[in-house]
Amino acid sequence: MPDSIQCAIHGESRKTFACTHLLGETAGLGFNRDDPTDDNPFPDAWCDNCELIRASHNGWNDESQELAKISLLCSGCYERALIRNTRTSVTLGDLAELRWKCGSCAEWHTGPCLDFSYDSPHYWSEEHEKTRRSASLLPVQGSGWFLWLQLVPAVVLGGLWSWDSRRRYRALHPEIVLKRRARRGLRRQLKLARRAAAAGDAAGFASRAANALREACAPHSAANPSALVCADVLRELPSADGKNSASEIVRRLFAAADSLRFGGLEPAGAGRDLLALRPDLERLLEKMNERL
Repeated sequence: MPDSIQCAIHGESRKTFACTHLLGETAGLGFNRDDPTDDNPFPDAWCDNCELIRASHNGWNDESQELAKISLLCSGCYERALIRNTRTSVTLGDLAELRWKCGSCAEWHTGPCLDFSYDSPHYWSEEHEKTRRSASLLPVQGSGWFLWLQLVPAVVLGGLWSWDSRRRYRALHPEIVLKRRARRGLRRQLKLARRAAAAGDAAGFASRAANALREACAPHSAANPSALVCADVLRELPSADGKNSASEIVRRLFAAADSLRFGGLEPAGAGRDLLALRPDLERLLEKMNERL
């Protein structure tokens, strides 16, 4: 069959064209077309709203056709749209006084009956709903979700571009990652040191305090925190005021931590002296944290 298309409902049928408003389950929108001929029994059709567009543009041209959004459909769907959308001279209001006897309940009813010989309108049936969903000729581009679907690649590409930009920036500025890691490690070690001090554990306090000092100095030395020794930390100390100088605090904490680490024992009473360093240590670590 020349100029034919395959329709899911009507099979192989003749090609026709109509505005998108006449597709699917629309009804009562008006059905405008030129008079059918033997050569063209299915002239292009459009609804009443598209007729206003055509009239305002003095006929069909490129601009009016773009606004009308003409779509392809089969001749069977064309005839169905003709029946559903052609406006009649009789309205539902004119049929308000119509009386008819129902074949299901044998009662007389008043008003228009749209589905004779059926217990319920065909549009309520599951079969009709399945057919409508699977065989709608409304173009995918006309669906509301289609526009949002077009945004998905843009969002994905935008996310990849943002991730790659951050990766490149961090590669050029590794100190950002090192300082972030140092701040996290400093908070963790200081929290453990406070917990040890609250429990009266001088050995644990000294060890955690030394680790916190290493974490705070590691980005400036570009070294692993565990590899830093007392001399490395002393070089990175900021100026500090207080009862004990910053360097003295560091030396005492590292001496105690190294002594415990290598099996030595602190002199009696040294534990209380180490725990007394907690306020000065926290002020020192606060200043060092400001540099990160």
